[in-house]
Amino acid sequence: MSILTTDTLTVMQCGECGITFAIPEGFRAEKQRNGTAWCCPSGHRRIYAETTEQKLRRELETAQRRLIYARNEAEAERTDREAAERSASAYKGQATRLRKRIGNGVCPVTDCRRHFANVERHIASQHPTDWAHEHPTETAQ
Repeated sequence: MSILTTDTLTVMQCGECGITFAIPEGFRAEKQRNGTAWCCPSGHRRIYAETTEQKLRRELETAQRRLIYARNEAEAERTDREAAERSASAYKGQATRLRKRIGNGVCPVTDCRRHFANVERHIASQHPTDWAHEHPTETAQ
């Protein structure tokens, strides 16, 4: 009497003696899943170093670490971008104040309030349209 089986055979080779043999795929999958040992036809003990569960757990932990790293990177990039935007805004404000001071004929040096009528007259007479057009807020008093 012959027994018919529908299980696929998986061809393997013993890492110790090199013999090639076949085992049912279901048997192989079970051994890999639970990490239990079996023997090759020559009697050498075979075992999967890492069970399917261990492999999946390791992959999950790796994915979780990558996700945390990506979130931290995104947060750092956002913080850097916001700091750069604040810095750019501050520089823009400083430049605007300096242009306004110069346009009004006031010395641009901090804490110096000297007014130079000739600078104010020069800007008003020599650059009335381009300075006023480029810097409308600086010419308004």
